Amino acid sequence: MPELKPSTLYRNSDAHTYLDQDINDPHQRAVVRSVLAAASIQPGDWVLEIGAGSGRYTRLLLDLGIRVIAAEPDDSLRAKLAATASDSCVVVPDAVGKSTISETVVAVVGFHILHHLDTAVLNELEVQIATAENRSSWRGAAFLEPNPLNPLFMVQVICSPSIRMSEERRLWSVRFHGHGPGRLGVPSHVGLIPPAISRRTGWAPARPFQVKGRWCPWSAYRIVARRKPAT
Repeated sequence: MPELKPSTLYRNSDAHTYLDQDINDPHQRAVVRSVLAAASIQPGDWVLEIGAGSGRYTRLLLDLGIRVIAAEPDDSLRAKLAATASDSCVVVPDAVGKSTISETVVAVVGFHILHHLDTAVLNELEVQIATAENRSSWRGAAFLEPNPLNPLFMVQVICSPSIRMSEERRLWSVRFHGHGPGRLGVPSHVGLIPPAISRRTGWAPARPFQVKGRWCPWSAYRIVARRKPAT
């Protein structure tokens, strides 16, 4: 797989303080469980997390019993992640991998990462996932993405100094959604409000709203996933 290009990296990762915040609240735990269920991931499985950042979702995955190969290309974020990694987490520098997905891995996950990838990287990711589906142990791939139809994400970007529109603009790109994640579908939408707004308001429902299907303008996230096709 190709490495992330410089254009897909944060210009100043240290300025993105929200990447370091603890998200282990009941609402986010339930959202992550929905992502794992979309790819049939079970506790004890090894998964590849693409774009792990400083580990805010990695820590939650580990807490849920998932073993993680956490891939993060940014040196600063990766150092923070490595400093808190447990024995069930292997930290690697390449964002997507340089060849094929490791045989140890049974699934690929990512959180708020697909809209940061350019078309070439997305295409190669799709190819590698399709190749991995030939393995008997393979389960699938699932990603949590902001819902571009929810106006609260635009508000969050505008009101958060550490979030830059230039780094998030693909979320509203017609080309990105026209290309889509290719072989990956959108089985459901989940969550009610973006995490930054949830933290500021102090409101985090224990059970996330979830609805099946591609379109839902009031959900916070969409789950983009592909399970191994039935044989």
